[in-house]
Amino acid sequence: MRTEQGKLRLIEAVPCRIHTVLTDNGIQFTTHSAGGLAAPLIRETIANGERFRAHAFEYARATNDIEHRTTKAKHP
Repeated sequence: MRTEQGKLRLIEAVPCRIHTVLTDNGIQFTTHSAGGLAAPLIRETIANGERFRAHAFEYARATNDIEHRTTKAKHP
């Protein structure tokens, strides 16, 4: 819960809109089993009023309409 609140505080603190985040392919940033489609699935689940579990980073970017791009493997 603290991690999610920290991400949301960062989004609020930045003076401009965050539209894209570039990260590596680490598990702290992606839900590998979703195949890069976690944000649309999260938005759909919220719209349907269903209960779900989500990665905090994926949830924060899905609810704030932030695109996530990753770097090539072994090319930071």
